[in-house]
Amino acid sequence: MDFKLKQQDVQVYPQPRRDAPPMRILRVGDQARVGKVKAVKGEKWLEIIFPDKVHGFIPGDTQVFLMRRVVTNQPETKLYATAGRESVKATLKRRSTLDLIDMVEQNGEKWLQCQDKAGNAGYIEAGTKVLKSAKPTVANGVFNILTGGIVMLAGFCYLLAILGTPPIDWFQLVTRLLWSLLGLMWLISGIIQIVEASK
Repeated sequence: MDFKLKQQDVQVYPQPRRDAPPMRILRVGDQARVGKVKAVKGEKWLEIIFPDKVHGFIPGDTQVFLMRRVVTNQPETKLYATAGRESVKATLKRRSTLDLIDMVEQNGEKWLQCQDKAGNAGYIEAGTKVLKSAKPTVANGVFNILTGGIVMLAGFCYLLAILGTPPIDWFQLVTRLLWSLLGLMWLISGIIQIVEASK
């Protein structure tokens, strides 16, 4: 998960210790990937990973915004063109997928800057009900391909066994056919996950 720094300069340390010489400085708006949270002598530290794969640590009380993928969890959500209610860009249905990019404050209200899967950007109210949505990964895609392939192959083998031994049991025939189709759908979902994770 990526984050965006929401405060002024923050020193990045090579180890979770304030007496270590700083290795870099994060500026407001800078982005990095979140690693593990570590506790050292009663103080929490957040491990961060830069695009060049360098690891470092910042104090756990650093003000950051966690950029994450969510799905809306209310009947309708208004997507505004700006951080305000003046211009409605679209009305999103329940289970719409959004990538939260930033949080901004305008006229005493907080707004979430976001964009949908098609790249349409806008703002939603900070109090919008959302659910976390896991981003697709290659590992999960491979797992689904293998599992779906095994289920599909097993269903297909059982299907051939039933067809080869008359009289045909139609209930078992339909059951094995559905089993094979389930495996195929599982396999296809794995392929889609790998494609989306590779984007």
